Amino acid sequence: MQAPSDDFLFFYETVRLAETSLCIEYEDCCFCLWQRLNHAFELKEFDNKAAYEEAIVKLLDDHQIDLVCLAGYMKIVGPTLLAAYEGRIINIHPAYLPEFPGAHGIEDAWNAGVDQSGVTIHWVDSGVDTGKVIKQVRVPRLEDDTLDTFETRIHEAEYKLYPEVLDSLGVEKKEDG
Repeated sequence: MQAPSDDFLFFYETVRLAETSLCIEYEDCCFCLWQRLNHAFELKEFDNKAAYEEAIVKLLDDHQIDLVCLAGYMKIVGPTLLAAYEGRIINIHPAYLPEFPGAHGIEDAWNAGVDQSGVTIHWVDSGVDTGKVIKQVRVPRLEDDTLDTFETRIHEAEYKLYPEVLDSLGVEKKEDG
């Protein structure tokens, strides 16, 4: 499988469609829902976060989505979505948790001068990057790295790790044809 393009986003911050090669291979996760639907909405369109999450839950329920795969969703999953999909939401984080949680994992690792960071896929809970780890990989910081090259290698590890985790969770690939 080739690495997805820069819009490697399954459940995007603004819940917009994301063309990724993963959508070609998998069909039973919410990121493929965004691929199939011509639908987009943003938090700012709702009176509050609970109403926004209620709309997400309705959309997921309407399409019988069993597993929510987050990537680039730069919001804390609130109680409305978490209650409806607890134990069925996973997230990818561009650092080796519990090191460097939060929105700037790669930059934080770089600025700390560590010799390695990594990628973590974890179950989502009510905290920030605190859910039980599903799988992690280390990514070394090379001597000639720049922030950009380090970030590129971390993203390459993400592109490889997510499909491995989906396979390990039993998410079925689409059948050809």
